[in-house]
Amino acid sequence: MELPGRGARSLEPLVPDMAGLVSTLVTETAGLDDLPLVVFGHSMGGIVGWELCRRLPRPPQGLVVAAAAAPTRQRSPRWRSETTDEGLRELITRSEGLPSQSSLDPLFLEYFLPILRADLALVNAFEPEPLPPLRCMLRVYRGAADPLVGDDEADAWLAETEGDARVLVFDGGHFFPRDTPEVMLAQLRADVLAALEVPSR
Repeated sequence: MELPGRGARSLEPLVPDMAGLVSTLVTETAGLDDLPLVVFGHSMGGIVGWELCRRLPRPPQGLVVAAAAAPTRQRSPRWRSETTDEGLRELITRSEGLPSQSSLDPLFLEYFLPILRADLALVNAFEPEPLPPLRCMLRVYRGAADPLVGDDEADAWLAETEGDARVLVFDGGHFFPRDTPEVMLAQLRADVLAALEVPSR
């Protein structure tokens, strides 16, 4: 799903709070009620996906989070960043989030930094309501060299479901899905089939 303020929805205002964003996503997924559902989210999308799963009227079959710190580890020092332009550029550099030529492009940064600033503000202000753990399959993907998500931030996810939960480590850093898409997509396919209890071929 493309979030407001990004891509084809770039003219829509960014949603400044988790409750408002997830409420929008619940409405937009209402037409999927009769279909099996596995939710995938990368980085901030992992937390958004988790909260979406907790708010859906019908539990999904699975949740896959990649490069995301668990809800109880969102205050990890690894994630701390000033939201000034300089602080955001430092976070981008530390996470290797942009090709070097993009990081020097003022026009791109003019577009990208407000989105990153809003994402950090949204996550930093999010205080999850205590709810029972999910009852679905959970897979946690992390890059072995991810500077933002280490073992502690990944392993803490295992307490968030009563279903089958595992952490899988891939080569690469915070953006390992971009760097090794074939490997990650093969694993994601296998995990989706497992969540849906479809035999793999």
